[in-house]
Amino acid sequence: MALAYIGGWLFAAFWTIAAAIVLVEWLMLTIGRNPLAAFPWNGSQWLWALLGVAYAGAMLAATWVLRADPGLGFVAMMFVFAVVWGSDILAYFVGRAIGGPKLMPSVSPGKTWSGAVGGTLASVVFGVLVAQFGGLGQLGAVGAIALLLSVISQAGDLIESALKRRFHVKDSSGFPGVCLRRAGDDAG
Repeated sequence: MALAYIGGWLFAAFWTIAAAIVLVEWLMLTIGRNPLAAFPWNGSQWLWALLGVAYAGAMLAATWVLRADPGLGFVAMMFVFAVVWGSDILAYFVGRAIGGPKLMPSVSPGKTWSGAVGGTLASVVFGVLVAQFGGLGQLGAVGAIALLLSVISQAGDLIESALKRRFHVKDSSGFPGVCLRRAGDDAG
């Protein structure tokens, strides 16, 4: 958050490093624990690598573009943080507190519809509050954007879970190189 406030080359450097880490984790997830040791890659591995470059590149470009505006860049970044963090954190707590039907049990057995709705509502509230404190108008439009970003954020979480299942990875978090494959998987 401090770098989002400062902006400039420090912000750009931070997000460039973050995008590189995202790309490496993507490659470790899709190609294997040591993706360069698997080189030369086959056709599908090249496709996964290109998708990873596009994914990390989109994240990098989005942060640079959002923060580039000298007047609204910081507020825009705080808006995105509030929406994504609000969605993620409140979905967890609401889902745990209320429970109920599972969202996609075959992909992510812990996620519930109540959590998804609670996270979405929280992200709209947090996004509108950031926009209001940041001096932005058109709070209805801001709320609609927050709702859309929350849905995209939660869909991204489900896609990550689906990719982990597809590549038999238990945990893709941690850098460098913590990509734990399930027993019996000889990839990576």
